[in-house]
Amino acid sequence: GAVQAVAATSKKVFAGTYFSGIFMRDINGSIWEKTSFGDGIINCLAVIGDNVFAGTYSTGVYLSIDNGLTWNQVNNKLDDHQIECLAVMGTNLFAGTGSAVYLSTDMGANWSLASTGLPDNAILSLAVNGTDLYTGVSGSGAYYSNNNGQSWVQLGDCPVHYVYSFAFNGSKVYAAGQKICATTNGGADWTDLSPGNTDGMPWTNIQSICYAGGNLIAGDNAVNVSTGIYISNNEGNSWAHSNLGVPNFCTSGIAANSENLIDATSGGILFSTDGGTEWNDPTMHGDFRWADFSAVAFKDGNYMFAGDINGYVYVSANGGKELTLQTQIEQGATVTSFAFISTYVFASTKPYAAGTAGGVYISSDTGRTWTPVNNGLPTLADTNTVVSSLAVIGSNLFAGTGHGVYLSTNNGTSWKKVNDGLTGILVYSLAVKGTELFAGTFGQGVFRSNNNGTSWTHTSLVKDVTSLITVDTNLFAGTWSEGVYWLVNRDSSWVQVGLPNEYVTSFTSMNGNLYAATINNSVWKRPIPEMTVITGVKKETPSGFALHQNYPNPFNPTTSIEYTLDKRQFVSLKVYDILGREVATLINEEKPAGSYQVKFDAAGLSSGVYLYRIRAGKNSETRKMILMR
Repeated sequence: GAVQAVAATSKKVFAGTYFSGIFMRDINGSIWEKTSFGDGIINCLAVIGDNVFAGTYSTGVYLSIDNGLTWNQVNNKLDDHQIECLAVMGTNLFAGTGSAVYLSTDMGANWSLASTGLPDNAILSLAVNGTDLYTGVSGSGAYYSNNNGQSWVQLGDCPVHYVYSFAFNGSKVYAAGQKICATTNGGADWTDLSPGNTDGMPWTNIQSICYAGGNLIAGDNAVNVSTGIYISNNEGNSWAHSNLGVPNFCTSGIAANSENLIDATSGGILFSTDGGTEWNDPTMHGDFRWADFSAVAFKDGNYMFAGDINGYVYVSANGGKELTLQTQIEQGATVTSFAFISTYVFASTKPYAAGTAGGVYISSDTGRTWTPVNNGLPTLADTNTVVSSLAVIGSNLFAGTGHGVYLSTNNGTSWKKVNDGLTGILVYSLAVKGTELFAGTFGQGVFRSNNNGTSWTHTSLVKDVTSLITVDTNLFAGTWSEGVYWLVNRDSSWVQVGLPNEYVTSFTSMNGNLYAATINNSVWKRPIPEMTVITGVKKETPSGFALHQNYPNPFNPTTSIEYTLDKRQFVSLKVYDILGREVATLINEEKPAGSYQVKFDAAGLSSGVYLYRIRAGKNSETRKMILMR
């Protein structure tokens, strides 16, 4: 899970994550191991000596007195168990919760309210400056206490109404949230350090700030191209963006030519000229600089096409360094892929608005105008009109849809279904290897056709396949939550070659490296020779304990979950919503060794992402599933 908090004792470094609990490593080590805390949402960590405190989303405060080996709840008289932040002043421990500030003077054994003068809103942040304690209250700005939280005073009319972090330089106080402001006189006056949003920083969601070595350093978590770290060496009068790489956007598409690597993300387009070490914003021409991009592809060297979730198409003639808005293909549709035959450009779409159908469009003028070419493709009457991918073999154009694969031999003028042997009809990706066509499906894995789709055979990979790529003679498959697989040989043997828990959306290759775009962790790369040296084919299903991906996924309203036990043990299988709240218990009993299948009925639950977690003896594993009504 995403790391939400870090703390260190004299011996260990601890990392608190979203839903995956607490990890630790030696103070000078490099290997992380999961602690016995188990799974859970960790919002904050704090340290007093070698005692480590963890604040959780819904189960209060935990304490470890043995460097993370064991954890115990310390919630006596702590009435609100939603812990947003922790702070330490001497031996006093403060906890900011969803409604108030609490104080413990005995290492968490007992708690008392310390909220006199504060509104009854969520406590977003706590910070210590000498003998003063500061807090940010949701919607109410900044407060401070000079008596260990016995009473609080508002720091004037702070322009930052949601203060997520504080920083201090002597008596100067910085408050950060939707912007950064500073006061030198206890809040009587505030200076807005972001006038007109023009001084080098977007100022939309500053999650952290600190003052160190004469520099003010801020971390921005806004969803836009320029998110990241900013540094000011003049007390915040001007800022410089510290480019540390691609932000952790949802990356839907990635492409490369011989020189440039392009990343199509939920926060915009980024380009790299050094294989992904540093990323840059392109010069944008048009009104959609902060577009949520969904697809990108190169045609003829430096000519590049990109599409966004609102159906707009952009072009670049210099490898992505400049991007020009061309036109909107269709309102209510998301661009999913591009393909090219001679001078024609094809784009596929999927609907996101009611009454809109996905389809295929053609342009003969480099994307300035588009014409639908959908005769024979699924219509609104067919329910699922998603066209997820396009591929070309010679003059044959293939479309991967929610009803299988379709073929056009006349540039989209007409289409016919080519699904003989293709049992997986939710086709998310297509790839061409010589004269062979591969289809990646959701739930049924990868299929192969060597006769332009006339017939299909199934390979041995049975995963939710979301992306495919061929590089020379190699075929790679990206999956939903199970990483990347490589096809070893024509006998359809596959091995996993990395990113075991990632949701892979797209691939590209450049200079001997394979690049994988993911939903939550942006872009990864790995040298292809590292993955294609056969040292023995691994078994597809692990021996012993295993929890498998549910099927179907997405589902409505029922799905099946399979798991395997290598010995008799007590098993707990539960379902949680994305906030970590338990919504169902499927198994809670002792089971003998064997393979099991459990049905989950989500009737009564709303659409969204859910998590199912199994505990079997000392084993624990969590997977995601999607309820789509």
